[in-house]
Amino acid sequence: MMIKIELVIDENKYNVTNDIVNIAEIKTTYRRSDFGEVIRSASDTFEFAGKAYDLIKNEYLTNYLDASAIIIISLSNNIFSYDEKYRNHLDFTTLQDDGMIITLYTQDDSLARKIKDNKSQMYDIPVYDINKGEYLFYERMELINKCSWYLYLDVMGKGEYFMQATMPNYNTHNVSIPLAIDSYNFETQYATFHDVYNNSPSLFFIEVNEDHSFYFDFDLKVTLTDFTPYEGQSPDKFVNLRMIRSYKVNDRDVNEVISGLGTGNLKKGDIVHYKTDKNKSYSFKAGDKIRFYLYSEYYSVSLKLYDVKSLNVTSLHRNENINIDIVTPLSLLSSIIKNIAGGNIPCEIRGTSFNSIMMCAAESIRGISEAKFHTSFSKFCDWMNCFGYAYSIQSKNGIETVVFDKRSSFYDDSDITEIREISNFRLVVNKNIIYSGVEVGYEKNDYDEVNGRYEFNVKNSFNTGAKGEDKILKLISPFRADSYGIEFLSQERNDTENSDSDNDIFFIGIINSGNNKFIVDRSLSIAGSIPTGSNPKYKAFNAMFSPRHMLLHNIDYIGCCTKSLIFTATEGNADISINGVSEKTAINILEKERLFRVETINVETPNINNKNINPYGLILFKNNGLIYKGYINDLTEDISVNMSEYELICKSIT
Repeated sequence: MMIKIELVIDENKYNVTNDIVNIAEIKTTYRRSDFGEVIRSASDTFEFAGKAYDLIKNEYLTNYLDASAIIIISLSNNIFSYDEKYRNHLDFTTLQDDGMIITLYTQDDSLARKIKDNKSQMYDIPVYDINKGEYLFYERMELINKCSWYLYLDVMGKGEYFMQATMPNYNTHNVSIPLAIDSYNFETQYATFHDVYNNSPSLFFIEVNEDHSFYFDFDLKVTLTDFTPYEGQSPDKFVNLRMIRSYKVNDRDVNEVISGLGTGNLKKGDIVHYKTDKNKSYSFKAGDKIRFYLYSEYYSVSLKLYDVKSLNVTSLHRNENINIDIVTPLSLLSSIIKNIAGGNIPCEIRGTSFNSIMMCAAESIRGISEAKFHTSFSKFCDWMNCFGYAYSIQSKNGIETVVFDKRSSFYDDSDITEIREISNFRLVVNKNIIYSGVEVGYEKNDYDEVNGRYEFNVKNSFNTGAKGEDKILKLISPFRADSYGIEFLSQERNDTENSDSDNDIFFIGIINSGNNKFIVDRSLSIAGSIPTGSNPKYKAFNAMFSPRHMLLHNIDYIGCCTKSLIFTATEGNADISINGVSEKTAINILEKERLFRVETINVETPNINNKNINPYGLILFKNNGLIYKGYINDLTEDISVNMSEYELICKSIT
């Protein structure tokens, strides 16, 4: 016969091929999972009669629920022997006996089964359980601190304000412009901010507490509508807006007009646009006071101020560096699998790219001592998939091992098996892998609006130009890489109150400094929409995980349905360039870069062609003058009729 079925009981093998009642229903399969691993399986129900019935019943009666037996299926080869195709344990808790036939199911207690049953199960993994002393010496980012004011004046009309000012005396020619604080997020140790209006205790809207630099973004229009000179005074006098710095020298007050922060002289009826250079930095010393006022040599003036776009002062600020507990991706993976399997299982992440990545829990960033990772194997897989990785379960020296590798490793062009005899050829286009667009990156997070608008690790959208249904491929990482998110959580250091981000997991590109100390990798240049004047040493990071970089890791898969990816939209900041390449730059995909085409091919062939087949290699056959190559998506071997049904992912047609 072409098939041999054996029972293994107490290390003894018995050929029971002729005693399997349902032998005509037994099939073995190779099935690809999510365009990654190819899994081998077989029928899970066996009906035993004759000698096999006696062997099974004796084992059960002797050992009761501790009974044990293995079933092995082998197929004949061309050298008068058999190749094993499948083996598994029989589950005696499923035993059914009608006196003539015993029915048993196979016992699938494999690691693959455990992972399948628990893939989406969430686990809380204490950081201290898997941290091996590694920590991130986090050099904090420079953030923009901002204070905004509005004009505290009588409103003339929509967006128009009226100011009537009378000079205190002939020798005093200035009156502060009335301002009221609208909003601020400043670190108060650097400066104190004030309202300035009638009866307010201060003439100065800023008092500098420590040496610091500020940016002024004032943008409004002003018109001198009327004036009244002093008695006998010439009407040709000065009126303008100024900003001054007041400081002491030998206990003497000095008022200095700040260059670039004033207007020219106002003439009656003229429109003057008062606009400062918001990208210019002004340095101040501790004790300096800053005032925004109207200078007038007239007795009284009337002004109209309008089209007020901004009255803002900003500054760059960096908090103290901190240490954050971190773990390797492999440590996190191993712990997840340990929870699923109930014991230690070898794990492996192939390639060098993940050697420069560390994971950290949001609670670790906040400095919470009982920090934990809250995640599942499904989330870990989704994260790895975003960078073109998939997993398989491999046997190494008889030990099951979870291995993550590049998706391309599951498609081996170098090993080709030719099928010379085929029937029932059928080719169809698989619409499920034709995408009209791609959403790539990270879910949006609520940020401080001043700084968070610069975050570039957000969700971006690209168009493929593919015809067909409106179908979007989503490459959205469940783990976060937003540097501003890390910085904002660092500001909550040692705050024990619950945060909406407590269950989030971050990953960070790092550089190993030795002795378990790591620092943030800021080696990639970032240009474009970033804070003005920021020090590159303390800039945003994780540029290597940007949405565009994520796309580049997946063009071998996406390329099956398109030759290009065109940027269409962003939920954050895409106006940046990384190492000189804009995040909006189109991506062209060459034919040689794609893993496969969109067609699925079905053929039938005798089992004899399946001997020692590489489940990841190419299958080649000829039909009607064309050569077809493809990878196994599904291979079902019907042992009773000695036929196999192939479903192939098409690689090429020539």
